[in-house]
Amino acid sequence: MKRGPLIFVVFLAALSLLSGWLMSHMSWLGRIGITLFHRDFRFLKVWYKGAALIFFLLIILYGLQSLMKKKCSARQGKWLQVLAIIAALAGLWLTFRDFQTDFSHSILKERFHLGVYLFWVGWICISLRLLWPQGDAQGPDVPRTDRK
Repeated sequence: MKRGPLIFVVFLAALSLLSGWLMSHMSWLGRIGITLFHRDFRFLKVWYKGAALIFFLLIILYGLQSLMKKKCSARQGKWLQVLAIIAALAGLWLTFRDFQTDFSHSILKERFHLGVYLFWVGWICISLRLLWPQGDAQGPDVPRTDRK
């Protein structure tokens, strides 16, 4: 694996850890609600389980989008990334609206909400990374003008 993708995967891991930690610090009422009524989401009370799920989803998205970028033409690949950004922004907006309007989600409080928002931010970061050309660290080749 090249150094650039490895650094990006480490960034996604850090983002996932922060997201899992924030989601595990939900409100006391949210913890009771998950324990009594929404048992399917009990894993969100443990930070490393939530972080593992977020990391797994982000890596799957990164892999799928990278594969599609390689299989498509350059123009189609860019449009794919733009569509992914639009989908992630729509998901972020719908999640925000849901947290504001649904009472059972609103009692989870801000830390949990921020953890979920970080998933969408991670997806946007994946799309932005794949949208920009991957040149070397020096930047594009520019002819030198100081030679005689």
